[in-house]
Amino acid sequence: MAIYLVFCYFFLNIISKINAQLSSVHACLKEAKDIPNNRLNGRTLAGIIGFGWDDLQSIRTKPVFFEEFKLCRAEPTGHYLLPDTIVAVPVLKVKLDEMANYYENFQDFKEEISNTFVGAASGGYAWFGASASFSKINEKTKENFAKYKSSLLYTKLQYDAFNLYQDSVGLLAPGFIDRIEQISYSVSQKLTYQAKYLAEMIVKDYGTHYVSSANTGAMIEQKTFIESHFTFEKNATLEGVRIAVAAKFGRFFNASFSNHQSASIVDQQTLTNITKSSFLETNGGPDINKILSDNATFNIDNIVPYNFNGDWLYQVVSKRNFPNISIDLLLNIQQLIKNATETYYAKNTIHGCTDMNSPNFDFKANYDDGTCMSNNDSYLFGGFYQTCKAIAGPKFRCEKLQQNNTIIGAPKCDKTLYESVKIFETIYEFEKRQETLEKVECKRKLFGHCIKFKVIVDYFDKVKIEAFWCRKKPNIKIPAENGAMFGGVYENSEPNSITGEIGCPVTRCPEGFTQQMLPIEMDCDVFYCVKKHNVGKYQHPKIIRPPYSLPEIAANKYSETNIRIIFDGIEVFSTPISNFNGLIKNDNKFKGGGLTNHSIRKSES
Repeated sequence: MAIYLVFCYFFLNIISKINAQLSSVHACLKEAKDIPNNRLNGRTLAGIIGFGWDDLQSIRTKPVFFEEFKLCRAEPTGHYLLPDTIVAVPVLKVKLDEMANYYENFQDFKEEISNTFVGAASGGYAWFGASASFSKINEKTKENFAKYKSSLLYTKLQYDAFNLYQDSVGLLAPGFIDRIEQISYSVSQKLTYQAKYLAEMIVKDYGTHYVSSANTGAMIEQKTFIESHFTFEKNATLEGVRIAVAAKFGRFFNASFSNHQSASIVDQQTLTNITKSSFLETNGGPDINKILSDNATFNIDNIVPYNFNGDWLYQVVSKRNFPNISIDLLLNIQQLIKNATETYYAKNTIHGCTDMNSPNFDFKANYDDGTCMSNNDSYLFGGFYQTCKAIAGPKFRCEKLQQNNTIIGAPKCDKTLYESVKIFETIYEFEKRQETLEKVECKRKLFGHCIKFKVIVDYFDKVKIEAFWCRKKPNIKIPAENGAMFGGVYENSEPNSITGEIGCPVTRCPEGFTQQMLPIEMDCDVFYCVKKHNVGKYQHPKIIRPPYSLPEIAANKYSETNIRIIFDGIEVFSTPISNFNGLIKNDNKFKGGGLTNHSIRKSES
């Protein structure tokens, strides 16, 4: 009997643990099976709200907020289980275009239709032109605009099911909390480079924003590309062709339109003649015939989100969401993630002409820099130079980082004709440099006990780099055979092989050229000008994703030079050199860095 009771105890204990391990959503669905007229059928509105959002690629990323179903709530129609923190507002409407929308160029279409994320995608930053430019759908649409030199007639059938909303304060996902706490620790330990790297990794994994609301339902879109410069004659009109496109689209779903919107035979024939390409895209998996039936609100088989709204990811890092982190640390973390976000945009903003009708059109460009218009200005150029100053570490670190102005052979401008204009300034951090010294110390010189230990110094060298170009001073006439003209990149005094022509921009490229970026490490971005025909035709640019900082440097335990003492293979002492106080005396055995001609004296205590 005792054995039986023990068996029952363990059996019931195992069953209770299994039930406890059931996810809250499965537990709710299990309970719902016993409810009469239950409509849930295993469907939820999970995985839509509270996720990160990559604005450049237009994709959801990892969860920022934690989803629970402890309340076992369904949305008002009772068909879908709703996460506890989400509010669902039913819309339940079907819309079918009776006239196709006309978009003359890709930029108009992108701004009005294809940017599926709205909200904090403005704020005066020029590089927001890059938003959604790396999404697969946008890339395909842009290619069709350019390839066929076409305009677009756009028609859609849309079922609006629910609008979903969530507050910006709530239970965060454990993974996101852990990532913020890692940055908090790095900042508190003054590991600034490591904190910067971790912030870039958050942008890589979670994106630029978080989703706080979404429109859900189903959508079918038709894109018909037509000749851009077609001249309508006789009885054919653009309006009639737009009606013909919508009527053709509606016939897929047995839809009919009012008589005054019927398309003429001439318009239908014209549409056939000027169409370059046409295709359908679906978002969601509805049965279209059911959508158009009388009781359409109850016949959607699979709804999905198609429009999103939200705010910057760094705005989630607030005191209400992280009550255990101090305000000053939270502000530092916010700024780090904000900086990483801005760098992500900047690295993927491609300057150039976005007007497909311009001879300067650059297919890769996602930010119009005004180069579509003719620009006959040219600017006299007095050279380029770069300076380097050691901040922490020996001067030899600057030997290969200082660049003379090749025109005058020194790191400066000809001050009589030119003035220095700073291009960029950065702090360059080198990977760890190490020096080792073995020491033997004895307490008594005749019969004393001697110990052998190893002193290791880890150097974290830093230099400040500044680059300048030499601009002609106002009201100065440049004599003949002075200065240079610039339109690209050159080295070793060879002619510019990229452009082969004269032209030097102050803040933009001259006529016939478009701006490209040379990826320079350590946050330095340098741009050059190339002829428009040198830009790859219909080749989509590859996105440059974080991190941009070096993991080797981020992994360092200290952000400054430090000293470690090793005894019997075990580290027994470690401290930054700034904390070492008076334990340094003259010794010629250290030959590098801040400890040149210094050694370590072991304490007698």
